[in-house]
Amino acid sequence: MKFITLFFDTEGFWEAPYRGNFNEEDNVNRILKILDTYKAVGVFNTCGILGEMYPRMIRRIAKEGHEIASHGYRHENFIQLNKSELSNIFEKTERIFEKITSQKVIGFRSPWALNNKIVYDVASQRGYKWASNKYVPFPEIFSNPSNRGNGTYRFAKMFLRFQHLFFKKEPYMTNGLLEIPLASSLEGDLLGIMNYWQESPQEWLDYAYNSLVNQFNSSGKYFNLNMHPWLIGSANRLKLLDAILNYISKHDVKFVLARDIIKLRVPVNKE
Repeated sequence: MKFITLFFDTEGFWEAPYRGNFNEEDNVNRILKILDTYKAVGVFNTCGILGEMYPRMIRRIAKEGHEIASHGYRHENFIQLNKSELSNIFEKTERIFEKITSQKVIGFRSPWALNNKIVYDVASQRGYKWASNKYVPFPEIFSNPSNRGNGTYRFAKMFLRFQHLFFKKEPYMTNGLLEIPLASSLEGDLLGIMNYWQESPQEWLDYAYNSLVNQFNSSGKYFNLNMHPWLIGSANRLKLLDAILNYISKHDVKFVLARDIIKLRVPVNKE
C-alpha cells in the first residue's frame, strides 16, 4: 500500500499580486468537490489573510476532514525575516485558523518552499510537528512539451531518473520536525505559469498527467501531489486533478493527511 498526501498551496493572489484579485473560494470549492468524489483528503497550506477573507472556506475545509497548515500570513519570504518577525507571522496565522476551526495548526510549508535553520527552529519552538519544503527543482524546460527532443531535456530526464541517489523521497526527521519532501512536480512546473483565467493546451495537460503518472509509479511507500488552487482549480485544469486522482485511486493506496503520517511509523532516518 502507498500512502498518498495531497498538498494545495492556498495563497490566492498573494503569491503573485500582479495577476489581480479573484475569488479563491470558488477554486477551492471546485477542488473539494473532486476530492469528495474520490473520498480523498488534502492538506491546504494556507495564507492567514485568506482566513480573514474567506472564513467560510476555511471552515468548510476543516469540516470536510482536510488539514489546514500555515503558508505564512501574506506569503512572506521566510528567509528574509528574523526570529521575532517570523514567530509573529506564525502566531498571527495560527490564531486566525484556530479561531475558525478550533484545531491547532501543527504543520507548514514556507512560501516558495524557501527555508533555513532559523525557519525550522522557530517552527519547532512554536510546537509544529511537520514541514514540507524539501524538493528537487524540476528544470523549467520540463514545463514545455515541445522541448522533449533536445539535448538539455534528455540530460534533465537522466538526472531525474537518478535523483533518488541524492535526494530523499520519503519522510524523515530534521531539526525536530518531520520533513515530508515534495515527491512530484508542481503542476506549475509541468503546465507553465499563466493567469488563472487562461486555459492550458490539451498537449500540456496530457504531458502533465503522464509525468505525474510516471512519478507515482516510480515512488515508494509515500507519494504526494503538490498543487495550487488558483492554478489547478481554475479554467480547464481541474480535469488534470480529476484524471490523476482517478488513476491513483485504482491502485492500493490510502489518502492521508500530513498529521496522519506522524501517527504512522515515523522514520528513524535523519538529515
